[in-house]
Amino acid sequence: YLGIRRLLKLFDKRPIVAAFTATATNFIVQDVIETIGLKIQAQDIPNANYNKDNLTLSMKCIWRTRKKEVIVSGKSYGVREITPAQQRRNYVKRDVEKYLKQGKKGVIFCNSISAINDLQNYLSKYVKDLEPEKILTFYGDMTREDKIANLELFTQEKGYVMLCTNAFGMGVNVPDIEY
Repeated sequence: YLGIRRLLKLFDKRPIVAAFTATATNFIVQDVIETIGLKIQAQDIPNANYNKDNLTLSMKCIWRTRKKEVIVSGKSYGVREITPAQQRRNYVKRDVEKYLKQGKKGVIFCNSISAINDLQNYLSKYVKDLEPEKILTFYGDMTREDKIANLELFTQEKGYVMLCTNAFGMGVNVPDIEY
């Protein structure tokens, strides 16, 4: 939205402009109004409640530094370093295994397609009782047909994991996501 005001100056007559969001803070709302030059006061903006009883958003901090792990095998032991990427994968693996045992379906957001592919390969290789075809993906560059197929599988069955970018959250309504 930061460049819209410059764009609007290109028009002889200003077009009608509207802005929509589901989760903007009061600070962001005021910033959008001022930046775009909207002809409305913040208090006049309709604001519906977006809190949902069945929706919980949680974030887990996963280490950003290398850590050491002691490996004991018989009478010998060793120390190995675990990278932050390995720590993240191990953490996700534990959660996926826990929820799969309960027959739950879940969504894991990743920040890139390569992160999705990396996690998909890791989970299919190391998570017990998770068939690779139950690890679904959803991101912007997928074909429409693949997105529809994966979304249909995910909405109709239990025990699936959806690895996705934020493209998944736009307009997707799946009521029984449990993690």
